[in-house]
Amino acid sequence: MTGVGVFILLPAACVALMSWAFAMARDHLFMGIAGLVLAIMALDVAMVPASRPSRAPSHGAGPAIRRPRTVLHL
Repeated sequence: MTGVGVFILLPAACVALMSWAFAMARDHLFMGIAGLVLAIMALDVAMVPASRPSRAPSHGAGPAIRRPRTVLHL
């Protein structure tokens, strides 16, 4: 589980490192672009719990899922 979390955080760490490197080089345009990308990534992480479906039982409220019929031609 920890390995998956680290694997997911690697791109964000890379963008943060690039933003710091651009700041040290005083390249404000690319520093702003990297900061914008980092902000978009943070917004995406913040929106994940809102998009996760609830685990409450449905109690038959939805339609039944039916498998399609398969037709064999011999």
